[in-house]
Amino acid sequence: MADAFLAALGVSATVGLVALALALLSRPMNRHVAARWKYWVWLVLALRLLLPFDLALPASPARVELPAVVQRPLDLGGQPQAAPSVALPGKDAPQAPAGQAAQPLPAAPGPVSTRDLLGALALAWLAGAVLCGAWQLGSSLRFYRRAVRWARPPAGEKTRQAWQRCVQSLGLPRARLLVNPAAPCPLAAGLLRPTVLLPTEDVPPADLDCVLRHELTHLKRGDLWYRLVLLAAACLHWFNPLVWLMLRQAWADLELRCDDEVLRGAPPAERRAYSEAILACIHRGQGRAPALTTYFRGGKGSLARRFANILAPGKKRGGALALAATLAATGLLGALVGCSVAAPSKPAGSAFPSQSPAPPAGYTQITVNFSENKEASAQFSRPGGDLPQGIVCTVPDGPDVWHEEEPTLRLTMQLPGGWSARPAAAGEACWGSMLSAPFNLYNEAGDLAGTLGFGTYFEGQINGGDDFYGHGYKARYYWIMSGFVNWNNAYTPVAQSEFTENALCRVSYSAEVSPTGTPFENDGILAWDDRLMRYAALELASGAATPEQLAAMASSLTLLEDPLPATTPAADPAPVVPEGFARHSITMPAYGGWQTPYNGSVYNVDPFVVTLALPEGFAFQVPADAAGVDEAVEDSALWGKVPIVKEGRAVGALLYDVYEPLPPGERTDNPREVYAMIMVPNHMGWEFEYTEVSRTATASSATCLAGFHSPVLPAPADPDTYLWQSGGESGWDMWYKKGVLSHEDTLGVFIAMYFDYNALTDGELAAIAKSVLLAPAAH
Repeated sequence: MADAFLAALGVSATVGLVALALALLSRPMNRHVAARWKYWVWLVLALRLLLPFDLALPASPARVELPAVVQRPLDLGGQPQAAPSVALPGKDAPQAPAGQAAQPLPAAPGPVSTRDLLGALALAWLAGAVLCGAWQLGSSLRFYRRAVRWARPPAGEKTRQAWQRCVQSLGLPRARLLVNPAAPCPLAAGLLRPTVLLPTEDVPPADLDCVLRHELTHLKRGDLWYRLVLLAAACLHWFNPLVWLMLRQAWADLELRCDDEVLRGAPPAERRAYSEAILACIHRGQGRAPALTTYFRGGKGSLARRFANILAPGKKRGGALALAATLAATGLLGALVGCSVAAPSKPAGSAFPSQSPAPPAGYTQITVNFSENKEASAQFSRPGGDLPQGIVCTVPDGPDVWHEEEPTLRLTMQLPGGWSARPAAAGEACWGSMLSAPFNLYNEAGDLAGTLGFGTYFEGQINGGDDFYGHGYKARYYWIMSGFVNWNNAYTPVAQSEFTENALCRVSYSAEVSPTGTPFENDGILAWDDRLMRYAALELASGAATPEQLAAMASSLTLLEDPLPATTPAADPAPVVPEGFARHSITMPAYGGWQTPYNGSVYNVDPFVVTLALPEGFAFQVPADAAGVDEAVEDSALWGKVPIVKEGRAVGALLYDVYEPLPPGERTDNPREVYAMIMVPNHMGWEFEYTEVSRTATASSATCLAGFHSPVLPAPADPDTYLWQSGGESGWDMWYKKGVLSHEDTLGVFIAMYFDYNALTDGELAAIAKSVLLAPAAH
């Protein structure tokens, strides 16, 4: 296994270098080498990556020899240790605390075999390749199934005629054409059932002909299988960024070759029309396409290359020479570059220090247990408040705290001498807006210096494969890096490990939330730990700490799991109706008249009963049929709307949809596995402040904010019914209503309820969610 892993590393390095050279030479190659030759160049490199056997000569001049053994990390007996300390400039060398002698570390253990270590890395490599391949293939399969499920055949006669012409001219009788408004752009998909998807039929005839010929040419030449081969190579070498660069270059050249096939022998006028069709598709396009599809669009760089190739094709030669040079370079590098493990030798002596370093002088170690302030959060005060920072510690009334984070988290850190930390009290001024379980920090004079709190993220947020949450640290801190208060300025890591990262930053306040109407900044410290899926954030008033103190605090912060395990409240099989509430039951679907040929799987669901508690005065208002329902933006992608009224006025609605439950062993905590159809990043998302309040083996209920992107889904006319958040210069304005989500795997259905933002308290919303029970209707 170790030798196979080393061979794969060698192949990955050599092919990566060839791919990098080709990328650097892409401009002259584009002028002189036809796309069909580059198509074969990339295929050869991909096949070499898929066959990672070692070609290196026994005495290759560029052989890397790894040591036979490596020193094993020092074993400290499994006891928790303080975070690494920081020596401050201008300070005396660290000393042990008074009255405590420095304790020697245990003797260093023996070395570990490099081959054993490589075997473990090989397993990680293979696991990463399997996971990467499963993710890429799974996302493409899910996209195809959903796209086809909600698609329809073309309705326009001109579209059908254009399709028949193109199919007959290219000889593809098995291909089919479907229309789905959710498709991000015109594309071809389906390895075994070739399908062309159009987002709309509202396309000029000339553009439509270009689009159809382009996508059918992809299918005729087997470009989906070509993509599969390249994608398999990239997944096998998932750790190598140069391989992913090769993949991007290959897919761009694939589009150029397809353009050449479509426009072979075409006059200049037809080439101009083809270019205009590309631009039109880009203007109409939205979202991203998965890997195993083709798509009729591209970025600025690829578009410039495509237009140059289309409008000024010229006479290109040298393709055979480029292919031969690639083969020669790949073989030569493979023969000259090798990697092996050296023969065992006597290990060197221990390099560990004889004593552990003491904390810096003038600092105090503290431990914060967030469960001591578990119901509190830092929130902006209402307009008219007289607090200079406008943020207070908030503790909601009543036992139901729908937005509460489960505070299974502690931390240790070093504070400057004389500083202290205590839980922020209700109504007390603080910093750190949107942080849970806030603790205020006070300097030696007793003045408020800053606020420490924590937040939570989930696996899909950092490994979701889309751009909604961003990437890297931004995905973990999404909720505090995407609003009027932004922790993203001057982000500077100061300590890192495989699972953690500590950083300094600046916390920026926009004019909209500044008490003075003028933007300002504070100092910030951030730390995340992927093993806990938690982060800690400390906001300090600007100037409250020196740069040396900030560095010391940031480097010393360590997150720890609280010894009390987190538990999700179990769903009560017969939920108790809270005081001031009344029980309601309704059978879904509640009426007919809204089914179409395209929503049969939803309409034909077995009837089920929704039982829940609503505050007194609230009631369902079941319409006679679908004609009596006023559709709203909030109903997008949902079915069977039943309005919820209070004193005769609509304040919300109950809707439902179906889903395919995952097997028990494959289920994670990602709500998108159930509610994917209403958690669409480009338009709407019911996952904002998603907080699960009950769970059984087959069901769960949660509260949330249902957020909608205003340029795509306009806000209601009455501003009192929603919460508005301006996107500023980004234009990403959002509006929100309060929501309840609940699902039942045995039925394969989920319900979604939304309410006007001010119609319910947070406690009432949580009480509704906890009371939901979904059961099959009696026959």
